[in-house]
Amino acid sequence: MSEFKFTIVILAYNVEKTLKECVKSILNQTFKLRNTTEIILINDGSTDRTHEICENFALKYPDIRYISKNHEGKGTSKNLGIRYAKGEYIHFLDGEDYLSKNTLSKVLDMFRNHDHIDVVTIPMKYLNKDFENPFFDEKYKSTRVINLIETPELIQMRSNPCFIKRSALEHVRFSKHITLPEDLTFINKILLNNPNLGICSEPTYFNRNSKGHNELLNYIPNLKNSKNRKVNFYLDDLIEESGRRFSEIPLFIQKVFLEYFNGVITNETIDEKLTKNEIRILNAKFKEHLQYIDDESIFSQGVMDDKIKTFLFYLKNNYSYPEEDKITLTKRLKLDTLYIDIYEIINDELHILANINSISKDERGMYQIRFKSNN
Repeated sequence: MSEFKFTIVILAYNVEKTLKECVKSILNQTFKLRNTTEIILINDGSTDRTHEICENFALKYPDIRYISKNHEGKGTSKNLGIRYAKGEYIHFLDGEDYLSKNTLSKVLDMFRNHDHIDVVTIPMKYLNKDFENPFFDEKYKSTRVINLIETPELIQMRSNPCFIKRSALEHVRFSKHITLPEDLTFINKILLNNPNLGICSEPTYFNRNSKGHNELLNYIPNLKNSKNRKVNFYLDDLIEESGRRFSEIPLFIQKVFLEYFNGVITNETIDEKLTKNEIRILNAKFKEHLQYIDDESIFSQGVMDDKIKTFLFYLKNNYSYPEEDKITLTKRLKLDTLYIDIYEIINDELHILANINSISKDERGMYQIRFKSNN
């Protein structure tokens, strides 16, 4: 039997301005904390007053444990938290963020009422960005348990808003290296073993510094020339785990892959974050992983521009596409539609700049069309 109900692992790196609010959001929970909840503060080599703040909390509260370590990144800190956790349920909370007061009580009710789930997720509110997503609203519209095999569109991309049974983490850990899809790989390995996901709509995880849904590359530091830099982009662990559990890649994992691809492709900082060789490797990995994605999954991916879907089809099929399937692809992605971007009249000529997104290399691209008056 676990010594505590909850272990809250707070990841602290140069968070002197926000750490107190973060910790107090746990201390001020409506749920009775004493002897039920432990907090593990992990200082990842901060250079500001984070160490002092952590020490003060640990001295004042007996159920707060403080660990100070060299700067190695969030993955190592989370693994350390798992190692020392004594709670039945674990939650990872960034030192910049905080939880609503009703979080622990509502999450505990969810676990008690549904003992067959290993993960409970709560809504995340982005404080520094106006972020609207119909998918997000649909997922957290009510408190319930879903099975991701039956409702694959309600994917889980992050572990931040999740509470996890410690027993489900026996063979799951974070990578020690800089791994772009590390968080989504971690949480979905757990969900592959038990695809029942508890959705608790009442509490909130308040995220202060996130860029919203398109933020995957923000975890990669600007250290292109670092000698110790090792960046992994692959989702091989999820492919291997899917193979062990199922005869094919489950649809919800396919949708996780596509959301990851979309997040990387649309991120404007890719040239700043990654070296040319890393981008080349990333492109090759995309192509490799797309072989596990059904065409229908790409067609039906909701929050994805048709141009990106077209690109993924090109990449999947080695920049070509079977002739017999071009008509279907053209119709479903509206590749026979001409989009007019700019038009103006110059010297009695109508100039139109238009864009057509085609599966044919000879057709796709920008076009300039001129019409001259007969008068």
